[in-house]
Amino acid sequence: DLMSRVLTLAMIDYGCNPDDARSNYHLGMALSSVNRYKETPCHFEKAIELEPDNLDMRCDYAMTLLYLGMPAAAMKHVEAAEKIDGNCWDVAYSKGNVFECMGKRKAAITWYEVAKNRLDQIKDPTMQDERFKKLTDERLERLVVSEESPGENYNMGKELAGAGNYVEALPFFANAVELDPRNRELRFDYGKALWNNRQTKEARRQLNSVMWRNLEMVYRVADFYEAKHRPVWAVNLFDSIVNE
Repeated sequence: DLMSRVLTLAMIDYGCNPDDARSNYHLGMALSSVNRYKETPCHFEKAIELEPDNLDMRCDYAMTLLYLGMPAAAMKHVEAAEKIDGNCWDVAYSKGNVFECMGKRKAAITWYEVAKNRLDQIKDPTMQDERFKKLTDERLERLVVSEESPGENYNMGKELAGAGNYVEALPFFANAVELDPRNRELRFDYGKALWNNRQTKEARRQLNSVMWRNLEMVYRVADFYEAKHRPVWAVNLFDSIVNE
């Protein structure tokens, strides 16, 4: 497909120019586009080392770090980008992304609104990015979900996770768990979303919490581990059932 072809071209370019900032940046972006996030840091970091004042490189790397479950590291790059150009809409949008992934909803709303205002203020229509205007509106719309409603947060988390948007789903699951900590179904879905966002340690903590005195949940967690190619963990759970 198109993204695979882009990746092939980026790899060829990088092979010819391994010490070039743009070649590393383009390869990092191409790898991200096909969800090969774990392979990107060395290329983004090399690009930024060579062009430390490149705002786009820092913002794009920050977004990739979010998919790696590293919001604190992402924020460092957004803040560095902010020092380069504190009035850029892209920086505000990226900052909103990071705050959203940290579960800091009010801060996320503030920065998305800043990004939207900055986009609206661009006089030259050829420089306006309608795609990001739409994305910003969509993020603002879903962030107005009642902070005090575990059900609404849970439903939004499930909807986002069901579409494969695990990074965006996690803050809603986290908020729902905080409001309704005894909901096993909620914690089970939260654990699955964490796993799919490569946060396996916290995922296991959530999944372990649902199994106390609940045989059905033990079976479901074991089935999940088996599906995720962790047969030893699944067998251990089944053994624990037999031995009880």
